[in-house]
Amino acid sequence: EFDNDPPNLANDGPGYIDALRLFDPQTTSELISQFENNGLSTPEATNKAAKFDWIINAFQMARNIFPSTTRLMFNEYNLINSASRTDLAIELAKLLQARGLLDDFGFQGHAFSTTGPNEAMLENLDRIASETGLDVYVTELDIDGPTELIQLLDYQRPQNTCLESLEWQRVHIHCKHLRMVQEQIVH
Repeated sequence: EFDNDPPNLANDGPGYIDALRLFDPQTTSELISQFENNGLSTPEATNKAAKFDWIINAFQMARNIFPSTTRLMFNEYNLINSASRTDLAIELAKLLQARGLLDDFGFQGHAFSTTGPNEAMLENLDRIASETGLDVYVTELDIDGPTELIQLLDYQRPQNTCLESLEWQRVHIHCKHLRMVQEQIVH
């Protein structure tokens, strides 16, 4: 949480982020070189670096500002139902991991992003866990339904998919609301 005031003795430390600091020419240059070494042309590498550099810099700022006990997590929507978005997220996660900037991997469990085929979601979930080696969290699990029973069944779908994952012991679903809905239907 940032107070948007420059750090000083009165507000006890860094609470100010200057948005312009998210662009760092050194990070951009490093990424361009890395992508060129992986076979991309200079224009392709430059374009790709522009998509990732500000994210890497934001994570670096977070690592610098927050206590060392703070776990940094990737958190994106519309991932496990799309192989191409999963590929992109894994690539970004690896870039962040190589710099020591990522501790966990999160994907948002919105209703619109958990309606794909279970097999595809399961495959993407397993790839995220196995290719990054990170614990995987379902974040922002917010699934609605016209009735409580339909909502419960729609909640169970991503939950059961996560439990079927080969990496299930490293997949975490946090949802207090789900327990409340289940209890209401059982009673």
